[in-house]
Order: sequence, then C-alpha cells, then structure tokens
Amino acid sequence: MRIPTAPSKTARRWALVGVILFGVAADRGVGERFPFPGAQHPSGGQGAQGGQKSPPSVGRATKKVLKNGVTAIVLENHRAPVVAVRMYVKTGSIDEDKWLGAGISHLFEHTLGEGTKTRTKEAINDLVAEVGGQANAYTSKDETCYHITTASRYFEKTVDILSDELKNATFPEAEVETQKGVIRNEMAMGDDDPNRVLYKLFDYTAWRVHPVRYPIIGYPEIFDRLTRQDILDYYNSRYVPDNTLVVVAGDVEAAVAFEALEKAFADWERQPIPAYTLPVEPPQLGPRRAVEEMDIQVAHVMMGFHTVPLSHPDLYPLDVLAAIIGQGESSRLNVRVQKKAQLVHSVSAWSATPGYDAGYFGIRSVLDPGKLDAAEAAILAEIETLKKELVSSAELAKVKRQTEASFIYGNESAEDQAARLGSDELLAGDIHFSDAYVARIQKVTREEVRRVAQKYFSRENYTLAIVAPRGTTADAAVKGHQVESSSIIKTALPNGMTLLLREDHTNPTVHFLVAFMGGVRYETGANNGVSNLTAALLPLGTKSMSGDAIAEMMDAIGGSVDGFSGNNSLGASATVLTQDFDHGLAALTDVLLHPTFPQEELDRLKERAVAGLKSQEDDPFSMALLGARRLLFPNHPYGLNARGSRESLAKIDRKAIVDFYNQCVKPEGATMAVFGDFDARIAQAKIEKAFRGFTGKPMEVKVSSPTALTGPVKEEKGKPKIAQTVIVLAFRGLDVKDKDRYALDVMDGALSGINLPGGRLHARLRDNQLVYVVHAYGQPGLETGAFFIYAATSPKNRDQVTQILRDEITTITSAPISEDELRRAKVMAITAHELGQESAASQAQQAAYDELYGLGYDDSRHYGDRIEAVTAADVRAVAKRILDLNRAVLYVVEPESER
Repeated sequence: MRIPTAPSKTARRWALVGVILFGVAADRGVGERFPFPGAQHPSGGQGAQGGQKSPPSVGRATKKVLKNGVTAIVLENHRAPVVAVRMYVKTGSIDEDKWLGAGISHLFEHTLGEGTKTRTKEAINDLVAEVGGQANAYTSKDETCYHITTASRYFEKTVDILSDELKNATFPEAEVETQKGVIRNEMAMGDDDPNRVLYKLFDYTAWRVHPVRYPIIGYPEIFDRLTRQDILDYYNSRYVPDNTLVVVAGDVEAAVAFEALEKAFADWERQPIPAYTLPVEPPQLGPRRAVEEMDIQVAHVMMGFHTVPLSHPDLYPLDVLAAIIGQGESSRLNVRVQKKAQLVHSVSAWSATPGYDAGYFGIRSVLDPGKLDAAEAAILAEIETLKKELVSSAELAKVKRQTEASFIYGNESAEDQAARLGSDELLAGDIHFSDAYVARIQKVTREEVRRVAQKYFSRENYTLAIVAPRGTTADAAVKGHQVESSSIIKTALPNGMTLLLREDHTNPTVHFLVAFMGGVRYETGANNGVSNLTAALLPLGTKSMSGDAIAEMMDAIGGSVDGFSGNNSLGASATVLTQDFDHGLAALTDVLLHPTFPQEELDRLKERAVAGLKSQEDDPFSMALLGARRLLFPNHPYGLNARGSRESLAKIDRKAIVDFYNQCVKPEGATMAVFGDFDARIAQAKIEKAFRGFTGKPMEVKVSSPTALTGPVKEEKGKPKIAQTVIVLAFRGLDVKDKDRYALDVMDGALSGINLPGGRLHARLRDNQLVYVVHAYGQPGLETGAFFIYAATSPKNRDQVTQILRDEITTITSAPISEDELRRAKVMAITAHELGQESAASQAQQAAYDELYGLGYDDSRHYGDRIEAVTAADVRAVAKRILDLNRAVLYVVEPESER
C-alpha cells in the first residue's frame, strides 16, 4: 500500500503541535513517513467496498474534467451536514527540478494564502474564520493539498476561498520573508525531533539518485537562496489547471457542486505543463547503515528494503506481508520481538508503494539502545522465516478481513472519503481503485507472500537507519445544523449501569464503550500511573483467554478491543463489523469482567511506561506542559503525569492493579454506550444477559478541590541540544458543569482559534516571525479545569514573546472583543464541534462521558445554541475570571546554553 510521506500538517500555513490538557502529542512533521499499526491502503473508495453495500445516505462518486482542464470529483454523502473540499496540485518535493532540496513546494503551502489579486491575507483569514476556521494544508513528496472541512452551508464560500488562492496568489514580498522565517523555526524544531531525524536519515541513505531522498522542508542553505522570482516561476509552471485536482465529499448535490466548481475556475486559463522525468534509482548493491546520535534516552530504528511502485502487482502480497509481520497486536513482530523477547518498546511494519518508482518495505521500532543488535537480529530472523515458510492460512484470512474492515471503518467521515478519492485519482487515475484493491487483496495466496519476501528481502537490498542516545553507538559518524442524537435510547440496567443505544445504519459497524469513574483523578502520588496500567492490562489476559488469543480473535474479524484511561475515567471499548456484534460484545465483557492482569504483561507495560517517560523528557513541549500542570495543581491529582513517575511505577505491583480495578470497575454509576448498525431491541437483550452477573458499587473516592493559587508561580528548565524555547502560561479553568464554559470556548476562538491556530495571538506573534507556533486551549475537569497558552520561539525572542502573551491577556480581560471577532469565534467553535461529532464512535464517546459526569447524555446537542447565546460581555467576564496573571503559572524550557 501507499503510505505517503507525512504531510506538513499546516493549519492555514501553520504547523501545530497538538496538545491536550493531560497529554502531549507533537506533529510528526514534514517529509516523514509514519507508519501506523493496522494501516491499510489510504486511497479512497466510494460505494461498495469489498462486498459491502454503500450506506443509504452515500452516493457514488462522479468524476468530470472541467472546461479548462481541472479534474473534479464529487461524492454525495448526506449523513451529516458536513462537506470536505480538497484541492490538490500534483507537485511536491520530488518535482522541484532545478530547485531540488530547496523545499519550494512546502514554502508554497505556507505562502499561497498570504494574499491574492482580489483579497489581502487578512480578508482571506476572515473568510476562513467565517466558514469555521478548519482549514489545513500539507505538502508531500508528490503533491500539495489545500483543504477545508466545514458545515455544508458554507460549501460555495469554501470553494471560492480555495480556488482564489490557487488561481490568484500574489506572494507579497514581505509575507514571503515572514513565512521563510517561520519555516526556519520549523526546521530547527525538526532537528530536535528524533522521529523526523530518523525519516530524513533513512531517505537520504536508502536512495542515492532519486529525489525522494531530499527532505520536503528542504535544506536551510538551499532554502535561504530562494527568491520571490523563484516562487513566481514555480507557481506559473506547476499551479495550472491540468495539474489540479478538486475533490468534494459530503452534504452537497453533485450537480450543484460541479456548477460551483465550473464557475469558480471559469477564468483560469489552460496552460502547458513542463515535462519533467524523475531519475531512476539504480539497484542497491550492498547493505547500507547510517547512525545519528542525539540527546535522547531511547533509540529509534528504521529498517527497509527497496520494492515497487503502486502500479506493480506485487503491491498486494507486500501489503499482506506487512500486516502479518508488523500490524496489530497479534502480528509476528509484536508478539515475538516486543511481548515475548521484550527487545523493543514498539514495532510496526508497512509497505510504501507510491505512484513513482521509489517504493520500499519499512520496519520501525523504538527500543533501549543496549538492545539494538539483539533487536535487529530478531527482526531479521523473522524476515528469514517469511522467506522460507508459508504464512498460516489463519494469518492470511485475518489480514484479508482486516483489510475489508479497515476500509469500512475509514469511510465514515466526509474528510476521509475525500482524501481517499483524491489519493485514488492522483496515484492510479481511477476513482474506483480502492474497490479493486480490496478485492485483489482477497486473492493473495500464501505462496505469493513467500515469493515477495524472497524477491525483495535480500542482504544487498537492506538499509538500516538508527537515531540513538549520544554515546551509545560506536559508529555515530556513519455548528447551525446539529448532528441529531434524538434517537438515543437510555435504559437503566438491573445492576445500576446506564445503557445508551443509538441505531445508525449508515455504516456497517458497531462501537461499544463502557466508562467508569477513575483515571488520574483517582490516583495519588504513590500509585500514580496505576489507572493507565490497569486499562492497558484489561485486554492482555482473561480467565478464559490469553492476551495473544484475544488479539488473534479480534484481528481475525477485523475488530479491536482496548482499555482506556483518561483524566477522570477508566473503561474499555470495542469496534467490530455489524456481523460480528456478538463477538464484540463477548470480547468487551470478557476483558472488563474477567481480567487476570498477568504479571509478565505488567512487567512489560511498566518497562514501556518508563520508556514513555524518557520520551517525554526528550521532548521540550512535553516537559513544559507537564511541568506547568504540576505547578498548577500542586495538591490535586490533575497535577500528576498520566504515565506515572519512575518512583510510583516501581512500587505498583499486581495487587495495586487488582485493588484499583476493584475500586473502580463496578456497574453502579457506570455508563455503556453502543452506537452503530444494529437492532436496539435485540441488542439490549443481549447486553442485559452479558452483564447479568456484574454487580456491585464502586468505592467512594473523595477528591478535594485544589488549593487556590495565592500568587504567580514560575519555573524554568534548561535542556541541552535544543534550538527552541517553549513557553507555557497556565491558569485554573472551569469544571464541566460550569455555565461559563461556552463563553470560554468563544474566548479561546478569539484569542487563538479553535483546534487550529488563529486569533489575536497568531496575528501578533506568528505573523511577525516571533514564534513557530502559538496556541491556547481549555480543558474542563470535575473539580476544576485548566487553560493553557503555549508558544515555541527562539531563545532571543523569549522575553518579548512572554510579554506579548501577557499584553494580549490584559487586553482581552480589559475590553470586550469586537462583534466581528465574536461572530468568527462562534463559527469556529460550532464548526469544530460539528466535525468532532461526525462519526458514530465519537458520538458514543461524547454521550457516555456526558452521562457519566452528570451532564446528561444529550448535553452536546445544545452546544450550538449555547455558543450562539454568548455575548462579548460574557467573553470579557470569563477572561477576567480565568486569565488572572497574578495567579498564573509560567513554565519555560529553553536551551541549556541560554541559562
């Protein structure tokens, strides 16, 4: 399958480090191939897939070439009032010709919307805010995509925004220089991220001639030489109608969509596309190895073999082989190398088959540096086994089922459907390619799998890239519409558990979730991390099945069952295809009611938790956010790290796990949500029977409100070998029942955008090249919540950025926001909420948590109306209440050399 290079996840030309209150996640970055367990071919299907009938609200995709040469694809999907619009330009970093290595395609992603012949940058940003602010863009090796997912009532305005950018970009000199500064900061951050470093190292080592070896973001010294004229030349040659693809999926009539597109592009004249032939990579004649050392604590390893492009028939057995060896908990590498041999903390495999001739088979792992040689040997031994022996019929059947299930699960949102259609057309020139892909996977034989292993997995074709801790290797040199949930049926089961059922027949899947009070809020410093460990252990062994058997069973039906632990909850969830409802329910009840918490699995998970702590310590964003949280809640569990600490993890034994489980996992007060394609009457009877023996009341846990902060708190930490300074301002927030939380969301939108960066902070800091990223977000809790503002800047700008953050806080607490800001922030909040409630799984989760926390399962239905009722005075009032600089936490992580 094609695993594309991970795009530059730029929100309106901005890269965002995603963060949540009680966890931290970083953008993987430009130019990176990032595999994921259970990944399948990402190109999109429409209608029937692998024998499955199309959902009744989803039509067939239609393809049309507009009068000027623009290719357009439209898929009607009236399931929710959402539409996704994606505009692709078929050019990426490998197509840069004389600008190879400069990252000019990525620079376009940043600068295209900085002004057009008809609009200023500010006008464009205002329009984007008016449609919800959920605009994004990415650059890959062979494409650049600009996309907006929004409420369908904004469709024509969205088309106007994106088409204007493609046709009429002006690239103002000042804005080009501003964005070049932003990208330089992005480059510096990438150099601090071992994941990005690993993928760049692998690409450069595995290819000697093909331009896939060059990073999408480019090299600083070549990038710095780019001029505005270079940009204009590249734009005029590549951003032309015949090189453009537009995909629309969602709640819009096809005829209306095509008419809007013809109108939008009517004045874009057809132009020739210059011929450019990619160089051919010569065969690799011997193994290659490259090592780079960083100031980190765990090693990151990537192994790979050259293979084939998408058009080659070996695509299919290679994808099957990848799934068998390294996708899913029951895959060979996960079972044998991770769980049994305990040589790695994580491992995954994938087959990357792009549209150009630079395919490869990859295996990625994270491990302790002392196990590098043993882990490599163990993984290569598994590869040799694949070359000698046929895979089992059960493994092959499991992968075929997983492939079908993967496409169904990934076909719920309009955004997913649009992305898949775009990928099908770009790579195969066939919007029905995914249908054929699923069908062809079903025909793969055991013999074909062995044949491709023998063909491609040779010593001469092998490349190894390692990013290791310094000194550990010897060769370091080398909203309006609402998504209705009125059909939710609430029932109280005899044992005291609340059951929420919602039939949704638009996709043949079922999502189960059972949530109990628990999580970090139920922990102490002594047993910190116990909730995460308990949740992770649930599917790793029961009285009737081992963890491996559970994983094999779920993988065989293309389903999943998992434990989860959050800030305030603990539980388990399962997802299956409709025909496997009984299997999903049985697996869920088994792991919830009969876990055995095997000692060997606990030991393994504790080791992985310590490795996770090391990774957090390697990441300045994690350090800053975790440090700020600790100071914000010094005597409350919210101040704890969900992973635990080295000291607490060392003390947690199996008895502590069992005690925590017995304390939390009781039916009284718990909530179960089952959403999807089933008959509610029949499902309720089955669920009541399954939980008939489950009785009891959870132990009372009294959690006091945190002590009030009496003044500002500040802490600074130095970290060696980083280029950026990370600044976090943290404030006590709101509890989940506080009526001011809607005004807080609107304030958040005005201050920094919703989910994606924007608002006052972005305009003041990012547009002036003072930060690479700045954003704010709030997270309500039970006794209290939190509100964070974070920024990444260069050390020299630290004090200026900190003062600007304080100035903007003073401004928003001193005067009401404008009516225009109020309107745009409301649109952002409502649109983000609508997009977050698109899938049955997300609806089930929201309903379950709202019921569990006492809000009522249908609370989210009123979100849009409550947001619309917020006034500018409400926003100022909540800002004054929350953003008190005299009770703020300031946490800074900066280069050690600056201290």
